[in-house]
Amino acid sequence: QMALECTERSGRTFASAGTLAQIVLVAVLAAALATVPLWPASWSRNALPSQDDLAVPSRDDLAQLPTCGDWCEGHDAEITPCELDQAVTPCAGGAWCTTTCGMWTISRLGDPLESKVPCEVFAQAGAYAKGGLPCDPKCLSPEISPTRYPSPTGLGFFCDPGTCNPPVQARYEHDPAALARGMRVLQCPCHWFASDCTEGRELVRAVVKGASSDGLQVLRIEVGVTAKSRLIATHRPGGAVRILHYDDELAAREQPYALSLPALALPAAAGAGAGEEEESGFIELLSGPAEDSLDPRVTEVARRLRALPPGRWEA
Repeated sequence: QMALECTERSGRTFASAGTLAQIVLVAVLAAALATVPLWPASWSRNALPSQDDLAVPSRDDLAQLPTCGDWCEGHDAEITPCELDQAVTPCAGGAWCTTTCGMWTISRLGDPLESKVPCEVFAQAGAYAKGGLPCDPKCLSPEISPTRYPSPTGLGFFCDPGTCNPPVQARYEHDPAALARGMRVLQCPCHWFASDCTEGRELVRAVVKGASSDGLQVLRIEVGVTAKSRLIATHRPGGAVRILHYDDELAAREQPYALSLPALALPAAAGAGAGEEEESGFIELLSGPAEDSLDPRVTEVARRLRALPPGRWEA
């Protein structure tokens, strides 16, 4: 993940174009969101358990599992299975209502400032924060619909009710109101879709638009040459590049894009503003039309970038 905050400058700016006044760019590795049982916080990325370690209950055991509760906190075996109370945490029934004491503790118990949600759990959409509920369908594009990604409880991704924001974010660490609603804190660094961790951002100098059309558009994102090298180095085939904009409440509005061919670097005089010492590099992203059926907050970044007239728009 590589992200860069953009600020307003003189001349043609995102703000003067009625679009984004602050934007960040993030490269995300490609990976499938799994729907297998999730691991507790004590397991590291480099020491994941085998399937034998997961202690997945049999069909007969499912009917005898205790209901998850406060007794899970501090339990000796983090992988001890328990059953979700559907009146507390909505789930689709059967195995989807089976979790572990480790996941229950991470998601609902203890001080959220001390028991943060690990990035590995966030990447698998595993946390069902106490105050979260399954997202409104308008918050989820077809690529991440509940039918495709039913985690964490068989009903699709969870959101902070009334919003399209994840119930687990790093910024909630400094948001008492969010914590009071039952949101949880994400452990950074975490380079994944919908993460608001701030590490590794790269400065976006400008967006360059060619002729607009109703179909695919090419967005040329201007960054420093070094930043471009880091971004391309972390990208993987089939991955995506995220462009983020932060609203007044510091919630990240995110839009993933497919990476087109990276463009050549230009000398500072041609590609960067006056006074820039480093060359400018460009990456090219493919932009398709935003889906009208989705919540406007989900498509805000896509709509604003597509609305830019042809030209170079400084960030």
